This record gives sequence, structure tokens and C-alpha cells, in this order.
Amino acid sequence: MSTNGLDHAQYKSRQVQTWDGVAAAWDRWWPAIEKGFQSISDHMISSAAIKPGHRVLDVATGIGEPAFTAARAVGQTGRVVATDQSPQMLEIAQRRGKDLGETNVEFREMDAEQLDFPEASFDAALCRWGLMFLPDLSAALDNLYRLLQPGGRMVAAVWSEPAKVPMLRLAGEVVRQYIDLPTPPPGAPDIFGLAGPDALQNAFVASGFTGVTTERKVATLELPSCDDYANFTLDIAGPLAAAIAQESSEIQAKIRHDLAQAVGQYASADGSISIPNETLCVSGTK
Repeated sequence: MSTNGLDHAQYKSRQVQTWDGVAAAWDRWWPAIEKGFQSISDHMISSAAIKPGHRVLDVATGIGEPAFTAARAVGQTGRVVATDQSPQMLEIAQRRGKDLGETNVEFREMDAEQLDFPEASFDAALCRWGLMFLPDLSAALDNLYRLLQPGGRMVAAVWSEPAKVPMLRLAGEVVRQYIDLPTPPPGAPDIFGLAGPDALQNAFVASGFTGVTTERKVATLELPSCDDYANFTLDIAGPLAAAIAQESSEIQAKIRHDLAQAVGQYASADGSISIPNETLCVSGTK
């Protein structure tokens, strides 16, 4: 399918390759990621009114969040189904689930726009920082609406505008000084594509959700040093990481140096950094 110059099949194939390529890095950095981002998962579970015994769908789970947080909320009488299109991410998520002793989470390799479940299968649906990567958001939300029980809740988190997400903005600014990143074709998804205050809320309403609200929350990335931020960015930043990996070791070293310098404004006296990033949490009811 092609819309506005974007070949959806080709785009999704590249996405799978990209996220497979950084899956191991996400696993390595997971403790640092979740130290600051767990609060977003907790808020999503609360907003979705998830209770013991519920069936919950987590879309674009990556290596397991907010699926594991939801699993603790539903208990052994409930069930969480977590989907992602990246088999490498899911492999890590499954291993992490075993390590955590979570037996009520099932992982499925599945396109977020083509979720193949019976109608009204779930009491709640979640998606943390995934919807902005979908080329056909309206089709995905229409299907998620179909999959919910009447009264079921959908909660999604997306990044706010670049100025309020320095963790990502700084990375893009530095990398573009060295790499001529290709201009995405018209209609291509973007990490800040749903950053407008009403973009995702309007999409929820268009798919039939009621009582739709948007809340602004802060996800704080904390790392021991500015160099750690540079390493973190070069390791896990999806499409950016893939582009950087193709450059010479000299260019990579320059990027790494400039990333460490750029994040210095968030450093404390002991050298550690704390970067607050705004995320938009949108929720609605079927």
C-alpha cells in the first residue's frame, strides 16, 4: 500500500530491521531507561483503570513495557498480550519475563496496524511511544477500538514537541551537523509526528473513543555522566543509531564528543545528568 508517496510495506520492513538492530542495546540500557520512565507506565495503568482479572493489550511493547507493569496490575487471574513487529525485541522481552517470573504475559510478533484478535477481546489497550511510528494511525486506532470491550480504556503515550524533549532533540541536532539525513517522504511517520497538543486526541475521537483527555507528564532520563548520554544515544536511538553506524569511526567519535558536550547543560556538580522530557498521555473510552 502506498499513500502520499510512502510505501508502507517498505517502510515497515525498514522499521523491523532498525529496531531489531538496536534491541540488544535497549536490553543493556534498560535499567537506566526504566528508572526514569517507569512513572509513565504506572500512570498509563492507572489511567486505563486496569484491575485484577483484566485482559490487557500492549501494542509496540519493545522489550516489555508497559506490559510487565500491567501484568502486575492484573495479577494471576488476568492476562496481558504484548505485541511488537520486531522479533529481536520480543525475544528479549520473553527472556526478561522469565527472569521476572511473569507468567501471565504472552508475546506476539504482530504489526500494530493489523492486530489479529477477536472483537472485544480486551478490557484495556496500551501503547507507550509507538503510535507516532504508524503510517496508518487511523486504521490502527479503529482496530484497537474494535478490540476493546464496551467501557474499555485505551491509553497511549507519545512525545511532546522537540523543545520539550531534549533527550531526543539534542541527539537530532548534533547528528545533523555531521550526517545529511534523508528527508522522509510525504506522509512518513516521525518521532515528533503526534507532538501537537490535539493531534492524537483528535485521532482518538475520530475512531469513536469518548471522554478523550490529554495529560502532560515528565519522563526523566538519569545517567551517571555526559559520556553515558552520548553512548546511550549512539546505542539505542533507532533510525539515528542506524545512520550513525554507517559513518567512519572518526565521524562517530566527533558525534559522541559533541553529544556529551551538548548535554552538559543538564549535568549536576557530580557529573551526573538528569534530562526531563515531556510526554503526552492520551486516554479514551469505548
